[in-house]
Amino acid sequence: MLTTTDKKNLQNLLAKAEDPDTAFSFDELLGYLFGLAMTPELIMPGEWMPIIFGGDMPEFDSMEQGQKMTGSLIAAYNKGIDDFEKNRLTFPFNIETLHEDQFAPLYEWISGFEEAIALREELWDPEEYPELSDQKKEELYHSMMTIQGLVDPMEVMEYFDDMPDEVFQEAFAGLDIEMEDREAQIQIFLLTSLPLAIETFQEHARAVEKKRQRQFAGSGGPIPIRSAKIGRNDPCLCGSGKKYKKCCGSSSEQQTIFPGDVPSRKSNVIQGNFPQHGKKK
Repeated sequence: MLTTTDKKNLQNLLAKAEDPDTAFSFDELLGYLFGLAMTPELIMPGEWMPIIFGGDMPEFDSMEQGQKMTGSLIAAYNKGIDDFEKNRLTFPFNIETLHEDQFAPLYEWISGFEEAIALREELWDPEEYPELSDQKKEELYHSMMTIQGLVDPMEVMEYFDDMPDEVFQEAFAGLDIEMEDREAQIQIFLLTSLPLAIETFQEHARAVEKKRQRQFAGSGGPIPIRSAKIGRNDPCLCGSGKKYKKCCGSSSEQQTIFPGDVPSRKSNVIQGNFPQHGKKK
């Protein structure tokens, strides 16, 4: 759980974005950090940080303010990784008891999560893993489709349009909704599939990491980490060659700005164009 101070600092940090319409909302940020924490590959802050703000890091009134605000961001990132490694990173919504006022935060969270997994979309592509069973590939594919369908419903409508009526009715049996409201049924189906989809992503991430560890252990070389909590005595992730505490973490508050010119948009998990932040329907 993030502290009240961390939440406030993160919200203030998001408010610093040059264009709020392209920056993440707070719930998008939480979904984004969740996705980063479980990604089985190290992603440098210089790549993932600017995306939060629409492509450019915000300007701060002072170095101290920047260190304080981004320090909370790094703390949240570190905590997500720690929770994932200890099997404590859990989907934060209860779909069965979801209240009406929780739908907007949920969809924002999903949007942020999708942004994170899109950073390394090849890691989640079933076709990249020929050793997977057909069942595992199908589970991963449907998990990807669930995320895309909730972020951009039109991208998966064709899949359901091709589904025979009897199969469609069987798939949605028990849902208390009129059959002619097909779009609403699909959204409900995707929402109820979401917790399992997140669990499938996490299981896949752990399997990919175990495979990598075995491969590198057999090579006799250094074993690269999946992701990294940023320690003060570690090499700074900005690439300066200095220790983190002597560079971007030069104050007790931790973490200033990481360099890196990256695009604010990227390819998506399943082919399709997702709406820009701030322009979602």
